[in-house]
Amino acid sequence: MKVITLLTDYGITDSYVAEVKGAILKINPEVTIVDVSHDVGNYGIASGAFNMARTAPYFPDGTIHVGVVDPTVGSSRKAIIVKAGTMWFVGPDNGLLAPVADRLGYEQAWEITNLSLLPHKVSDVFDGRDVFGPTGALLSKGVPADEIGTRLDDIIRLINYQPVIEGDTINGDIIHVDGFGNVVTNITYDTLVQIGVKGNAKFKLTVNGKEYTAPYVRRFSAVKEGELLIGLHVGAGKPNNRWALQKFISLIINLKLKFNTKFYLTGSTSDKEELDYIKNNCPVEAGLFLNKEIPQVAALISKSDLFISNDTGIMHVAGSTNTPQISIFGPTNPFNWAPIGNNKYFIRKSEFIDDVSVQDVLNLCNTILPKPNS
Repeated sequence: MKVITLLTDYGITDSYVAEVKGAILKINPEVTIVDVSHDVGNYGIASGAFNMARTAPYFPDGTIHVGVVDPTVGSSRKAIIVKAGTMWFVGPDNGLLAPVADRLGYEQAWEITNLSLLPHKVSDVFDGRDVFGPTGALLSKGVPADEIGTRLDDIIRLINYQPVIEGDTINGDIIHVDGFGNVVTNITYDTLVQIGVKGNAKFKLTVNGKEYTAPYVRRFSAVKEGELLIGLHVGAGKPNNRWALQKFISLIINLKLKFNTKFYLTGSTSDKEELDYIKNNCPVEAGLFLNKEIPQVAALISKSDLFISNDTGIMHVAGSTNTPQISIFGPTNPFNWAPIGNNKYFIRKSEFIDDVSVQDVLNLCNTILPKPNS
């Protein structure tokens, strides 16, 4: 039985993925379709390339991988077939297929030119359904690539996908952020070996002009416990549910003075005014984790030592994790709405949220967080 994998940036809200699958099954109803991902980020070519290169080696010989991350659809960019190792790949010639082809052993590429073999093209901006999916289906039926297209000398490769080594410095790029919040770069183990990196090494990282020091480890458990990570959500849809921003700033300062702590703020575009105020007036640096999908926010919170928020939607996201949590309430009844759990706490003094003092929250933090130097 032939297998076709499908990787796109279409998401799962609309019918696009189903339309591509329907176009495939209409040509070969016997094929097995496997979803790799449909959430690599809009126009995220590098992220799509990473996921395809990571996934393909685990599939059986002869698998056909269809990738559609195609920001220039409708332009003069080529639609291509690539043969690499024992696999076939179909997608736009924009670099998406190059990393996996190079990893498996690039052999040959074809431009899809025999449109008479494909269904009637309905749209100039939906080649996933009208070109790539059907081409994958034709390959799965045994139609030769030479019959579908014209041979090419080479394919386009991503400019920034390979790191640049200069002495003992590696210049790399972030190519993907996974659902757990892990940042994936184009710097591989092989790259590190080239400059002589061994166990117990430490790196000086420069990101957006700021320098950081990080240990070289190959598993999460190898990182010794040290700094605490505290997340805060300072916004809320209802003004009466917002604790004073100056109180949040005072809380951050006091926690920083007592604990070895890093902070981050969650939020969305609707919280811009509140977040800008914190960033402009708080002397303690806090990272921003903005406009992320719920699973990504939950993943970050789950890695935190404490999460503090107003009575708002993100409070319930945090409530789904095992992370200790403090929810600050005003007019709403916390006995009806606060997250439930052994490490889920709330504070409410009255219907006025600002009746909750900074010291009230600090006292609870002192109970939850490990004692300094303990």
